[in-house]
Amino acid sequence: MAPARIHLDLIPRVDTTSWTLRVDGVDVGVLRGSVRSSDVELFVEVDESVRRRGIARAAVGRLLGSAPWGHDVRYVAEVDAGDEAAASLARRLGFTPENAGGTGRRWSRPAPRARAAADDIARFLDRDGRIDRYPLRSSDRRALLTWVAAQALPRGEVIDEATVNARLEPYAPAGDVAVLRRYLVDHGLVERTRSGSEYLRVEHDAS
Repeated sequence: MAPARIHLDLIPRVDTTSWTLRVDGVDVGVLRGSVRSSDVELFVEVDESVRRRGIARAAVGRLLGSAPWGHDVRYVAEVDAGDEAAASLARRLGFTPENAGGTGRRWSRPAPRARAAADDIARFLDRDGRIDRYPLRSSDRRALLTWVAAQALPRGEVIDEATVNARLEPYAPAGDVAVLRRYLVDHGLVERTRSGSEYLRVEHDAS
């Protein structure tokens, strides 16, 4: 039986920097953002009963996506170095430790870029031009993958897997070239040769 679908409602409080986190109409936590100059200090707390359901990640992700403080701020969070779950959540949301050793409590990330136009694949890229997330809509995903193939792979040239991986790495989320390569093959944008160790970018007529 499929799990119940989770609905998140961020409800502004009087001070406009706090939200009640609701799942299926039930309050399960709180989300706050305190502005300090160009920094926004984030705090999220969810009930123990929903901590393994990705609620905190979804709530903070939604807040970041709505950019209530604009796109020129930096988000800051306090992360206990000994709390691996908190550190993992911070990493998935794009936060990195501010100190070089990666053991400090203060983690930060830039605000997301301004929303791109509906047909602009840049909305799926991070500031470095790497894929930030794979689109859910098949048409968007194909458009993004077509762009990656055009950027990374030459026309009409058979290249070995190591070279393909090196050329795809700058675009692959978290450097996971295997997934990106498989998506390109699955979408018919790249084909493997009979040997299985070489690849060729597939040309499609514009329509």
